[in-house]
Amino acid sequence: MNVRAFGISLLFLSSPSLAWAQIPERFDIDCVWTQTDATEGRAPSTLDGIRQRFRIDTVRMAKCEDECSRLFSIAEVTPDRVVLMRSTAPINLMEYRADGTFVWDTEYPESNRRITRRGVCEVRRFSGFPRDARDYTDD
Repeated sequence: MNVRAFGISLLFLSSPSLAWAQIPERFDIDCVWTQTDATEGRAPSTLDGIRQRFRIDTVRMAKCEDECSRLFSIAEVTPDRVVLMRSTAPINLMEYRADGTFVWDTEYPESNRRITRRGVCEVRRFSGFPRDARDYTDD
């Protein structure tokens, strides 16, 4: 590990809920968010306190969720965010930002439905990927 990476790791490990200046290479996040589901012509519904854990490896460009039974590709990594998912059918954008915020937007244009999720995450030490996790990172 080089000196720069070591310094970032020390900050990262010593302050689990503190945001960092740059996304580390490998880490877990525990997230809590509020979800709002809005369909045109209906009153929006809201759910609070939804929890999810992610294991993230920006070197391998892979992530998994919760019990980590399947690995998926990360869409993009920049110094201040990790795009965990980006798709077009439905329109999906899920990202974790270095300031500790979590954003996940899903749109279903055919039904005028939009689901927004906003929350915060605590950074944890990377717990690794299980050997028996199904790997979908090349799909």
